[in-house]
Amino acid sequence: MILRKNGPCLRCLTVFQTGTSGYRKSEHQAPKAEAGEKFGRSREYRIGRAVCYYQWFSGRSYGEIFSVLSFSDLESLYSPLHEAVISKFAAIAEKRMRECLPETSLKLLRKICGCTEAELARLSGGMLRSVRRYEQRRKDINRAGAETLYRLSGVLGCSMKTLLEKPIRGKAPE
Repeated sequence: MILRKNGPCLRCLTVFQTGTSGYRKSEHQAPKAEAGEKFGRSREYRIGRAVCYYQWFSGRSYGEIFSVLSFSDLESLYSPLHEAVISKFAAIAEKRMRECLPETSLKLLRKICGCTEAELARLSGGMLRSVRRYEQRRKDINRAGAETLYRLSGVLGCSMKTLLEKPIRGKAPE
């Protein structure tokens, strides 16, 4: 049994109180289950749990997540992924979010500066293919070298941090 100071035990929901003699069991206890009663996790519960994990993983707001992924989209992911590791769901959700999100910071800043992909590549000393792949999110700009970010930010007149995609707290399998 897990004891928590002035809080419920997470396993049995029995409330413990602190006193001068340490922990003692309170009179408030969770109702006992009838014989043969099963408490399983519903499909909706598991979908909600996966969305909560993804929200923590990505640092995105729920509003942003649900503007791209509807509940029916999440339900369609449930069947193939309900026995998979939850980080697999997060990786798929992140991929869908990035497909539906607006243009990258790099592309927006390049358009504001009024230069083409080829001009940006030439002025920054990089390759046109890399610039295109960063803008299309086929290559992760968050993994770009510091020198590459420094050159791009110098041409675009912004900080290196501005070029990076929204930070991700967790790490999904690739």
